[in-house]
Amino acid sequence: MTLAFDHQVLDPAQSRLRLRTELVVAPHDDTTFVLEDPMSGKFFMVGAAEWSFLAQLDGTNTIAEAIGRAATQAGRQNALTEQEGVAVARWLLDQSLAQAVDSVLVLHQEGPKRKSTSAARFNPLAIRLGSMNPDRFLAAANKKLGWLWSKQLLMVWLCLGVGAAIKLSSYSTAWWALPRQILDSQNWIRMGLVWCVLKVIHESGHALSCRHFGIPVRRAGLLLIFFAPVPFVDVSASWRLASRWQRIVISAAGMYLELMVAFAALLYWTPDSAAPVDRLCVDLVLLAGLNTLVINGNPLMRFDGYYILADLVGVSNLYNRGQQRLGEFARYYLRGQDARPTQEPTFERLAVSSYGVLSFGWRLLAFVGIALSLVAKWSWWGGLAAIPVGWYWFGIPLPGRRPPKEDQGTSSRAAIRRQRIVLGVVGTCGLLFAAWLLSSAHVSAPAVVEYAPLTVLRSKASGFVTQVHVREGQKVEAGDLLLELVNDELANELKRVDIEIEQTLLRSRSYLNQNDLPKQQKELALLTSLEKKRNELKGQSDGLQVRSPCAATVASRDLEKLAGHYVEMGEVLLVLGAEDQKELLVSVASSDEKDFVAQLNEPVNVYRELSGAAIATGRLSHVEPRASENLPHAALGADSGGDVVVNLDKKVQDESGQQTYLALTSRLVAKVALDSVHSQHYRAGQRVTVSLPESTQTWGGKLIAAWRDYLTEVSAGERAVTGSGS
Repeated sequence: MTLAFDHQVLDPAQSRLRLRTELVVAPHDDTTFVLEDPMSGKFFMVGAAEWSFLAQLDGTNTIAEAIGRAATQAGRQNALTEQEGVAVARWLLDQSLAQAVDSVLVLHQEGPKRKSTSAARFNPLAIRLGSMNPDRFLAAANKKLGWLWSKQLLMVWLCLGVGAAIKLSSYSTAWWALPRQILDSQNWIRMGLVWCVLKVIHESGHALSCRHFGIPVRRAGLLLIFFAPVPFVDVSASWRLASRWQRIVISAAGMYLELMVAFAALLYWTPDSAAPVDRLCVDLVLLAGLNTLVINGNPLMRFDGYYILADLVGVSNLYNRGQQRLGEFARYYLRGQDARPTQEPTFERLAVSSYGVLSFGWRLLAFVGIALSLVAKWSWWGGLAAIPVGWYWFGIPLPGRRPPKEDQGTSSRAAIRRQRIVLGVVGTCGLLFAAWLLSSAHVSAPAVVEYAPLTVLRSKASGFVTQVHVREGQKVEAGDLLLELVNDELANELKRVDIEIEQTLLRSRSYLNQNDLPKQQKELALLTSLEKKRNELKGQSDGLQVRSPCAATVASRDLEKLAGHYVEMGEVLLVLGAEDQKELLVSVASSDEKDFVAQLNEPVNVYRELSGAAIATGRLSHVEPRASENLPHAALGADSGGDVVVNLDKKVQDESGQQTYLALTSRLVAKVALDSVHSQHYRAGQRVTVSLPESTQTWGGKLIAAWRDYLTEVSAGERAVTGSGS
């Protein structure tokens, strides 16, 4: 036979509870008290009104009588209501801090037994693997490492921080893309080992600082958070400290030591070095610096930053009270219940409400990222996997383990009317959002303007380029001189052939005067061969002056670099294009292939960069059937300011020494034909956007595809070069 508090009795306020006698109670400040459970090692913080009520629970007073006695001693303004008293009593029983002792009990002779608290709160996203009591070791270590918390080391820490900040600002460009290395799959093993060492240093900082202030550390161990091993230490006993600044030091101690490591690594780091020690320094700066500040220093997550914030604002149980305030908002606006009066000071009420909203927003945003990642990775199976993740992520009780409902308040006509209005607005917004996700998406792709066709001028003879008379974008007329080359060997060969022709003519005439016709015919045949060779050499010699065959625009870049260079016969010298004959080279994402193929030979819209309206139309004339990482034009790559995320082609770089970039994912090449009028409105090399008037994709699908591309981008890490889009 088990005795338990009956949550279903008609009047639970008539129950009698007895607070456990072995609990240790100590004042925390003027308005709060700390309850220590020596058996479980847990600490609980309660307000003055709650403690006045708890002090009356001696097993003889009912809950209603305890509330009345507390109100008599502390005043009506600081007293709990009957509903609040019942809620506190249930909390005491759930935490095993009190026992029910009177007749308002239930005999659980039948039915399932009550599950343990640990089982009810099991969360597969955070699994404790084991723990130990490190207090004896920490007490010995504190005697030798107490200087870690001295003012002298703090001054050294500040000097290191200033020096690191100065060096970081001097090399900010080099460090801009380095955080991507954290997600580079090639670095996971090395970064994982460094991260584990840093987490041990971090948790050691908390434990040593706690022991330095005379507070024992009873437990340390290992957790699996999202299936990643994370060490932990239990410094909850620090709530015994009356000084909030000492508690802040304990909360910040882990980040303090990690940032010191990051500062030292940044100062030791050698710029533009690929040495192993410099790679290690980069890892330390990113993980001990950036990662620590973003994760541990984030006050919206229940890590170090949260406890520092709670002590700074002087509001205890900030997270739990914030979630409770969100529940009150939900009951007020969604369930149509009237708000209950509160005795909280204005600042405390605003702090709790603001934190509740911000922390929930952060948690919701993080879950959306997790859910999108699962869907992007495993499609609908990922969506199913996101359901249990969200269940545990938001701490939703499992079926059968929900706490009993309690009277949350009354509902007036105004409250019911407010509920209907809010539910109507929320429902309408939800339907509009769902309709948007299912609506036809806007499909577009980056493109670049190019001449069509291009007139390629090749060298008709080998030689050195002596003069370049044009530059990129210059308009030329037919016959204009573009380049000049020189070839002394060609000139000498032409002179030699001219001399041989003169000699052959003289011999031919001599044989004619001698009536030696066979020899004359032989000389005439030689003369024909020499004249043919002379014509070839003359053509090559004339080709040393490169002239425009038509009115066009010079499309080649860096022509001035040709001066002084030797070119072989047939080598490309420059490219010309007609201003009224252009096309668009489009780089199409693989996910948009079906839409572009369906739109073949149909009109499409063309937008300039940062333009909100279509400024031209063209005809989609061609779509390559096979995808490739090669870009149709270098200007489309992010390395040149384009929108396509690219990756350095290390094979080409190793063979030629030049940097060549490929698209990070396979893409298709399409072409859009422009008429003569629109061709003259765009310059060659200009980046534009091509948009399809119709699409089979939905905005929801586009959102998932965009997130999948982002994950691919960050997984490429430092090897990827990104632009303004994808």
